[in-house]
Amino acid sequence: MEAYQAQSEYQRYQLEATYLALTANVVTAAVQEASLRGQIAATLELIKDEREQLVIVRNEFELGGASEADYWLSRPVLAQTEATLPPLKAIGD
Repeated sequence: MEAYQAQSEYQRYQLEATYLALTANVVTAAVQEASLRGQIAATLELIKDEREQLVIVRNEFELGGASEADYWLSRPVLAQTEATLPPLKAIGD
């Protein structure tokens, strides 16, 4: 009888451990998803700002306040930031 009771308790503890592990995994996934959403939002905001900066540099160039090199050097910065977005979105899918 004691062996059956011990087996029953063992199974109950295993079930409880599984539940706790599952709960921890759900919480971890939720935190990771929130972090990823924040990274995506920040990257989108940065892309928007860099596009605006590129327009400003282009306008300055057209008005003679910046060199053509300044304009062309600004473009890779935007491209690099834009290139970071697809991997973030792929992780979130």
